[in-house]
Amino acid sequence: MVRVYDDAELLRLAAAPPRDVAPVLRRAHWFTPLVVLLAVVPVWLAWHRSVLDEETAWWGLRALGIVRADRLAGWLEPSTGWPERPLNWAPPLPAWLTAVFLRIAAPGAVWPLFVVPALSVVATTWLFYRLSDEAGGTRWAFLSTACLALHPQMLMLVQSAGPDALCLCLLAFVTWGLWGHWVENPEAISFRLLIAGVSWGLLLLAGGPLALAYLVVLGGWWLWNGLRRSEASSRYPRSSETPVRAALFTLSVLIATGGALGFWWLAMMLTEHGLPFLSAWLVGRLGLGASGDSAVSWGDAPAGGLAGWLNRSAFLGGWWVVGVVLAVRLARSRGTTPDGDFARWLLVWNGVAALLRCGVSYAPASDPSMARLWETFAILPATWLAAYGLDRTLRREVSWRWVLAALSLLVGQAGWLLSGRLSFGVMLAAAFAALVLVSAPVITGLRRASLGWNEVEIRRWVVAATLATFFGHAALSWQVTQPKTNGSAWNRLEQRLRTVEDVSLASLIVADRRDSPQLRYLLRSLWPRAVYSQASGWDPQITETLVREREQPRSRMVVVEWNRQDLRLQADLGSGWQVTTLLEPEPYLGCRLAAHLLAPSER
Repeated sequence: MVRVYDDAELLRLAAAPPRDVAPVLRRAHWFTPLVVLLAVVPVWLAWHRSVLDEETAWWGLRALGIVRADRLAGWLEPSTGWPERPLNWAPPLPAWLTAVFLRIAAPGAVWPLFVVPALSVVATTWLFYRLSDEAGGTRWAFLSTACLALHPQMLMLVQSAGPDALCLCLLAFVTWGLWGHWVENPEAISFRLLIAGVSWGLLLLAGGPLALAYLVVLGGWWLWNGLRRSEASSRYPRSSETPVRAALFTLSVLIATGGALGFWWLAMMLTEHGLPFLSAWLVGRLGLGASGDSAVSWGDAPAGGLAGWLNRSAFLGGWWVVGVVLAVRLARSRGTTPDGDFARWLLVWNGVAALLRCGVSYAPASDPSMARLWETFAILPATWLAAYGLDRTLRREVSWRWVLAALSLLVGQAGWLLSGRLSFGVMLAAAFAALVLVSAPVITGLRRASLGWNEVEIRRWVVAATLATFFGHAALSWQVTQPKTNGSAWNRLEQRLRTVEDVSLASLIVADRRDSPQLRYLLRSLWPRAVYSQASGWDPQITETLVREREQPRSRMVVVEWNRQDLRLQADLGSGWQVTTLLEPEPYLGCRLAAHLLAPSER
């Protein structure tokens, strides 16, 4: 039978398919050494610029409590030493690991507080690459890893001693283990499933409710898969029995393995402290308010917190929208494929994380630091989806309408980020879209034969947007990780105190209604065995020691003032004491900072 083709159909058949914007990515396996650099170099730069902020100091004090613990109870229930801080009920694993490095570090060292976050981010980046390679190919893996390694939030995690980076690493291990198990043999116990179970148990000890939220993600994913098989099971009743049985088996092994590692601590704390502990553990009331002088500022207002969260992903927002649209199409496609399964996993994970993050912003009993934990929970699926949208755009598998939407959103979010005003970002995005539409024959060139502008110009737009994404991402990361130094007065105090040895009493005199966990950490880490005291005026313990040892002084005491008025040390001293000023009064965070050494006088 002879088929007749008209001119329009011949033109359609003759038109070449859109060319790949980045053909070099077809050999993405060549970039494996670059992946190693992406995993290490940004983390090293962020670690090098880390400073001791208020939140890091509180977590450091908790780890110091383990170092100083002389009983098992002090190790099982780490605390900062101040019962008014609900941080005492936070999951213990980060403090346990940090204490290991504090034991081998020199007194007063700050770097051990950032070792666990730095190693966690490096491991997360590499595991993220391996899992992306298994699920979507080397090309998608490279783009995903580049987006994640340069993400500002990832580098901000390196500069905080909280549990977020460790939780992210454990989430990556759980996902890597479960995905490999599900693809290979979901009906038998595998090494990958055991790794996932152990990681989930450790996640209970590191992130608390984060581990429970991940079970919700798994349940939603398996439910979606089960609904898709309902049509097939209506025709073939036994066709869905295997997936359901495999899902229940996987979940049982995961909970049993992880529960053996994590539930014992929860049971112990619940027995000891009852429902108040359970309530604080579930909603994340850690007692760490937003710090004004923190090197990592996350914002505690609901609007500001959400705005900061979105702005940290300003250069990925447009690609994320494209990725979500394409992932929904893939998830709803006919048949069951690994690509569709992974797309459904990412969509459920991203949806659950977004709901929890927004819920924490408006929950009255939540802690500001908990918002960052849920942002960490969302970063992996969001980055995967954004990289998926970028990859398909570079392959020219996305219509020009979605490309224009992605570019407009990218420009609008960048304008919002730079100006701090959402209205300016919206107007800038609208102006950009209008400019593109009226400056090129896109509206009149919807037919394939007249898409010459699209084939050339859109390629240029995509290349420019891709470069802006990565360079803008890197520039934003460099900006948000700028160290907010504690000041010259702090540096001089630290240098002077390091020269003092054999201190038996360390006292911190603070201003009324003020607190400085940084000074607490400095004094307690320099002399872990010294008796520490803190007061808002002259410490009575110092007076008692002076009177008790007036004739034959034996103690060496350091007194650090962070107050608004001078202390008259000489009034309480006898002839057996000698006062050495370690730091002359200097301004520090609105008060005067000074340090004195009280030592027995030489006779």
